[in-house]
Amino acid sequence: MFIAIDDVVRTWTQTTYASDSGQPLIVINHGTSEEAGMRMLNQIIKKKFPKLETIHFEQGCSYKWITG
Repeated sequence: MFIAIDDVVRTWTQTTYASDSGQPLIVINHGTSEEAGMRMLNQIIKKKFPKLETIHFEQGCSYKWITG
């Protein structure tokens, strides 16, 4: 199984390779892949600088790309 981030899979090359090799390809949104790290960074900054207001804006993914 291959897992890739959507800003890396830009051409037919990766999808054709996955198809030719018989391996499934999962493509996730880059914002989704970074979400946990950004949430943790926000918590670290809050602890280190308690007088500063820190807000974590959840990005998430605005679309679903599912193929069969």
